[in-house]
Amino acid sequence: MRIQLGIAIGILSSYLVYLIVPWYIILFGLLGLSLFVFDQTRSKPLVYVEKIPRSKMYSLFLRDLLLIIFKDRFSKNYDLKPVEIEYAIPSDYIRHYKEITSIKMEKNLLSAIETHLFECSMLTLLQPDQPLSVIGSVHTRSIITLHDVAIFKKGNIFEHKTNITNLLSVKKGTVCEITGVSCDQSGKIVFTDVCYILSFHKQKDKENLDYVHPIFEEYPGDLISTTTLEIPKNAGWKFASLSGDYNPIHISNIGAKLFGHKRSIVHGMYVVGRCISILENTLNCELVRLIDVRFRRPLFNGSIANVYLYEEAFGRILILVEDENKALCFELHIEFE
Repeated sequence: MRIQLGIAIGILSSYLVYLIVPWYIILFGLLGLSLFVFDQTRSKPLVYVEKIPRSKMYSLFLRDLLLIIFKDRFSKNYDLKPVEIEYAIPSDYIRHYKEITSIKMEKNLLSAIETHLFECSMLTLLQPDQPLSVIGSVHTRSIITLHDVAIFKKGNIFEHKTNITNLLSVKKGTVCEITGVSCDQSGKIVFTDVCYILSFHKQKDKENLDYVHPIFEEYPGDLISTTTLEIPKNAGWKFASLSGDYNPIHISNIGAKLFGHKRSIVHGMYVVGRCISILENTLNCELVRLIDVRFRRPLFNGSIANVYLYEEAFGRILILVEDENKALCFELHIEFE
């Protein structure tokens, strides 16, 4: 009953504003409302990032939606405060992440730390004075670095700080660079990450636009292995329960179609975790030190991908992930021991 009520309210609201609001904003609002009501009727998912209430995330997205409708947000003049949180890595979270991604060694769970801190990066993007729109933006790259294995010790408390450190104009819009740093209680850096979010909009000045994240024309090193990766249809819901990323494009075929995709798109860090599991089985790596991943094209839930491992240098591997049509979707550079 609550699902039908949510859909009915969404349809009525959309009808009242369809003359002044772009169609894609109406559909996104309708979908968001329906998914919110549907989510409340489901059993409570395994969300381990408890420091940020779900209700606050929904209210921040709603505010961002209203700002898109009523004013142009893009500006290079911004002065934002860093987002700071304290966190620990729960043992049941590690167990659940291992089950979903098939990673065996805890010291290879660098992508799990990044997933755990996802909502901190989201709060950085959703600040009132943040210059870009979040709705419709895409994650294009992440550079994740391990500085100290102490981050994997159970019970340790860390402080994580994120901030927008750069805005880069590209042909399709603006890339926002978000830098995160985790420190232990003594102030020692144990983990850093840099993620790039592309916000689509028209550029007023089309000259001197930088091209970001170029694709290599030739890949160095020898091919080590080729593996077929099957992605479950429910991978979106499972991984959302870990990361808190309930973006409709990941958990709903309808939501994905509203943004021009054939069906729901798998979370990027889910694929990264599965690739590290393949690396474990192939080369017996015991400690992942760095992950540099570029997200090239969407990969769909319920699809089959091909994973290629190339040796770039000693302790450095290049992993390419292609979809069923041989299109490059992911490019990972991993340093390990």
